[in-house]
Order: sequence, then structure tokens, then C-alpha cells
Amino acid sequence: MLPSSMPSVTREQIRAFLNRVATDEDYRAQLMSDPVGTLAAEGFAFSEEEIPRSGITLPSNEYILDNLEALTDKLCLPRLCLVPFII
Repeated sequence: MLPSSMPSVTREQIRAFLNRVATDEDYRAQLMSDPVGTLAAEGFAFSEEEIPRSGITLPSNEYILDNLEALTDKLCLPRLCLVPFII
């Protein structure tokens, strides 16, 4: 699902976001408890309706770090990057 009003974000922003999710336990907990607010602070504009009611699911820290470049590449399209774990 694409957010309704998200500006394009750079590959570097997606990579930094993924890295932070994988290395900062407090940030990861914040993202899990308040995905809309946490993502908005990073420039990813989602509404409450665009977040699954059951919440978000994150892959393990190890998986993200082991696949950081591949995930970044997969989530960054030529003119738009997508926020992971919401789709």
C-alpha cells in the first residue's frame, strides 16, 4: 500500500531508516507502538487508515542488517521509495 501523501524520499533516507530500525531498540519499539508518528518524523506520511489495524510487523534486526543493501534497492524505485513493512 502506498501512502496517500508521501513525498519522494532518497535511497540514503531509506537506508538510514532501515539501519536505525535494525540497530536502535528504542526506535524500533517507538516504531512498533506509534508507526504513524514515527514514520511522519522521518518524512514518510501515512494516515492511521493506511496502517494495518493489527499493527506492523518487522523482520529481525539480523535480517535487516544482513540484507540492508538488497532491502534498500528493493524499496527504492526510480522516482519513489516505499516504506517497508507496511506494504
